[in-house]
Amino acid sequence: MKFVLNNKEYELDLFDVDVMENYETATLNSAEKMIEMGKSEDKCQKLSDVMKIGCDIVFDFFDTVFGKGAAENIFDGKRNYKLCLKTYKECNEQYRKFAVKNLPEELNPILSNLGNKQNYINARKKKMKKYKAKNEMNVVQHS
Repeated sequence: MKFVLNNKEYELDLFDVDVMENYETATLNSAEKMIEMGKSEDKCQKLSDVMKIGCDIVFDFFDTVFGKGAAENIFDGKRNYKLCLKTYKECNEQYRKFAVKNLPEELNPILSNLGNKQNYINARKKKMKKYKAKNEMNVVQHS
């Protein structure tokens, strides 16, 4: 699948189990870090600190998914908080479109044999909705 990130194309084979596992791990790790950042009792004193931590989280996400150094390439070595959040959101939207449209169709033989196709689709939608709500809440807190 082609991802367009900051007007650049990146190929990612989401049917490769290791690639999918990296994507899922990176997504969960970044969400946990963002939530933890919002809960931290040791609040940053400066807005620039919050922005730096946010960029670090996004950079870690892209380096985990696309390989070490990918974030530097995606963002041309710049650390712009707004651009990081925008690109992170775009990446996850592209993934969701792929997961909702392609995975159920490709997994149909397995899922239909198990009678779980609709359960799988519903679980993915619920998980993504919950994840999106957490991210939006966290972004609002730090805006």
